[in-house]
Amino acid sequence: MTDSNKMLARRALGFWASDNDDDIESVFSPEYVNHQEPSIEGDVKNLDLNGWKTLVAGHHAAFSPSRVEILMQIAEADLVTTVGASPSSTRAVISATIQAAKQRYGREWKLIV
Repeated sequence: MTDSNKMLARRALGFWASDNDDDIESVFSPEYVNHQEPSIEGDVKNLDLNGWKTLVAGHHAAFSPSRVEILMQIAEADLVTTVGASPSSTRAVISATIQAAKQRYGREWKLIV
């Protein structure tokens, strides 16, 4: 189970890459919740799947072309923590912990440094 959850997490982070043509509905649960998404107001908020899609589309518009490189993954039970980076001169590092539900990406907690 942990290997399939790791693959699911890699697919989910892959949506930040501008050349990704994976099917979002096969990766994300319709009940997906992104916890700790920084807001423009300076705090954090939860995003549903539609809010997350809007966020990623804005990222692609601003930073295209973009790629994602997976640096490390740790999995236990239904949780997977993935550390990835955008290989560029402004190397952004993303750490996301996901909880898989019924073989789909269900909840996410992340840290971007």
